[in-house]
Amino acid sequence: MSGERLLVDTNILIRMFAGEKAVVDFLAETDIHVSFVTEIELLATSKISTAQFKQIRAFLDQCLIIGAEKKVREYTIDIRKQTGLKLPDCLIAATAAYLNMPLVTGDKHFEKLSDQISLFRL
Repeated sequence: MSGERLLVDTNILIRMFAGEKAVVDFLAETDIHVSFVTEIELLATSKISTAQFKQIRAFLDQCLIIGAEKKVREYTIDIRKQTGLKLPDCLIAATAAYLNMPLVTGDKHFEKLSDQISLFRL
């Protein structure tokens, strides 16, 4: 993957794996980063088959997965206090802030953070 660097939210990757053309086209030629939260949300569900698990794992192995570094944790605390968003969403938003990278999401509730992080809503 090369091109623009983006942090991609879980819901966008679910739509990509479902073959949604607009999402697939948008993400083409981008350098995709994901939060460890997204990795867990995608893989820790009983709703996917073994083949789907392997497909998702292979895709994630090509992405840079960002862990809970100290700055991510600090941003998460601030975002949670300011917005009251659910903790997984705070962690994902904090990762975008930490990386100073746009967050690609389908969720409207991230708009509360539009003055703190760059957003692409699909």
